[in-house]
Amino acid sequence: MALHRDKSVWGEDASEFKPERWMDTLPETDSGEEAAVCAIPPPAGATRGWNGIFSFIEGPRLCIGLRLALFQYKVILADLIKNFEFLPVEGPDGLIETVFSVMGQPYVVGKKSEGVKLSLRVGGHWFWGHEKEAWSTPDRLFYQRNFEKFGTGIFVMKGAIGHPDILAISDPAALSQIFTKCTYNYSKSAYTLPLLERLSGQSLVWAEGDEHKRQRAIISPIFTHAKLRGKEADIHASVDKLLVAMNQYIDRHTLDDDGAVQINALPWTEKVAIDAIGRVTLGYDFKFGEAPEAQVILDGFRKAVDEAHMLPGFLTGLVIRAFPFIAHLPIRAIQAQGVAKLGNRKLATTLVRERKLLEASGQMRGTDYLSSLFRLYGDDESVLNEISDQMPFLDACIKEMLRLFPPVEHSERVAIKDDVLPLSIPVRDPKSGKELNSVTIRAGQLIFVSHRAISRSKDVWVDADQFKPERWLETLPPSDKMTKGWNGLFSFLEGPRMCIGFRLAILQLKGALSGIIKNFELLPVDGPDGEIESYWSNSNMCSVVGKRADGGNFPVRIKSLHAM
Repeated sequence: MALHRDKSVWGEDASEFKPERWMDTLPETDSGEEAAVCAIPPPAGATRGWNGIFSFIEGPRLCIGLRLALFQYKVILADLIKNFEFLPVEGPDGLIETVFSVMGQPYVVGKKSEGVKLSLRVGGHWFWGHEKEAWSTPDRLFYQRNFEKFGTGIFVMKGAIGHPDILAISDPAALSQIFTKCTYNYSKSAYTLPLLERLSGQSLVWAEGDEHKRQRAIISPIFTHAKLRGKEADIHASVDKLLVAMNQYIDRHTLDDDGAVQINALPWTEKVAIDAIGRVTLGYDFKFGEAPEAQVILDGFRKAVDEAHMLPGFLTGLVIRAFPFIAHLPIRAIQAQGVAKLGNRKLATTLVRERKLLEASGQMRGTDYLSSLFRLYGDDESVLNEISDQMPFLDACIKEMLRLFPPVEHSERVAIKDDVLPLSIPVRDPKSGKELNSVTIRAGQLIFVSHRAISRSKDVWVDADQFKPERWLETLPPSDKMTKGWNGLFSFLEGPRMCIGFRLAILQLKGALSGIIKNFELLPVDGPDGEIESYWSNSNMCSVVGKRADGGNFPVRIKSLHAM
């Protein structure tokens, strides 16, 4: 539209409807195609599209059906004009504006959301909107600051590269509508879906609608609390490997004045996690991350994280959202995300083949989740696509850690159909001044959910930004102010899309932390090298302040409590 209303091309009356400017006929073109209709050749500066305008784009990507579209316009308009008179609607209800939602769509002025007009954050870059600021702000504070600024759990942010406005939501009632009550009326975004497919294949986290229901029904029986009992031995075996490796690392390095050694904790957590997952879910020994299969998976994950948090990775996401077909092109940031999936698929194919042989011979004895799946479902090809609270203060520490630092920081959803989102925190209609307890959204509306902003809401939590595990041993906030997720948190989402393996994740955290605390003293790293910031890159990551380009890093000093 900006191209077509450029006054330097079309004159001072560029925004006026003047069909007479197109009345004369040009001679037939050299290509023999039908002559264009206009008073003069398209003015200097016009595009090379149809008649010098960009309505159907230009060049090899010119809309192939433009003649059919023009023919439809002419026939329909000719018949309407011959048979009807069109009269304007008087007053405010006759004033219209256009918005972009997949295509240009007219609405009565001020009534895009049936009278509801939410506060829009002041500013926003003409090209990036608010998205680059939200992506680049340390600790993802963009969302938290704006929810606090507007005093609501919902605000509007400008989309990048001409994308329509985006709704940012932290209101628990609206979240419940999206994730629990009407789960399948909201799909993942055009960026998130291909990202998940590249990272994990067409698995449960990728699936939508009936496919998600089918996969979850298959997998749910093996992730119950009852099935998790008895897995402590597998977790402890992995933790024991971690403790041995940490002691060996200390022995090989020079101790500082406190008798400690500095490490980057992230690679250690990756190794103990993949080792425990291999034992519990697959009955497979990843050899504490040293097995070739483990190295392929971990290297693929690291590459995906390293690419995603840099500016090219951010840009790739925006372009894929606008042009989803690009997800299949050989772009570095995209290819990096597929490495782990290929490693997972190769290993999964091998393990499934082994389990089939054991099942056929009656020798299936494993208690891992994959063996349990085969005992439940036998030779079902669809499978291929696929805590104890005895330490209350440790349990409180883990809850508080997951509140302050959720493993996943950002979720995106797109409304498949029109809906009304209830609000637990009312918004004010700027025209009438009335408080509104719901907001109407249209199909196609993109929604951003900041997990951290939800968990740090000052309307819910006292001293919301402080680490206070004792809050979980006292009276908690009212349930209507919290989400419907695990312990009122959104760390694992909520509803049918809630992380199916959250119990296993918590068991791993408890096992690893209890083992470390009993055997090591953790000391901070002094100076600038000990200052860390978190950022979003496929998952919640952290690095030394100012050194994000060096990759993920959680510096800490470890000291053995049993040193001789």
